[in-house]
Amino acid sequence: MFEFGPDGGVYVSDWVQGWNKTGKGRIFASTIPRSIKVSRYLETKRLLAEGMERRPPKELARLLANRDMRVRQEAQFALADKGRVQAAPVRLSALSCHLCQRFIASGLCQRAQTGLS
Repeated sequence: MFEFGPDGGVYVSDWVQGWNKTGKGRIFASTIPRSIKVSRYLETKRLLAEGMERRPPKELARLLANRDMRVRQEAQFALADKGRVQAAPVRLSALSCHLCQRFIASGLCQRAQTGLS
């Protein structure tokens, strides 16, 4: 299995001898050298560390256009958690980003499925 980290690195897990429960495992990391850290990775790391709970709906809507999928998803979930009353200032048609519109629509479906208003 592999995952991309907020630092731009790639992390790979290895269970050494297949899926048998040997109690052994390894994680390999391939990261970007400090000398060439890109500001967008640092920004992603900061956004994820700060969380989305205290951000206003308009900022969350703006983050739906972020280039990192994890930031977009966290913003979508936070908007869905805010509910209809708090998220009301965010209008689907007011967003110029087509991807943003899809995330907001997905968040609305998410709320409907959980029965939250």
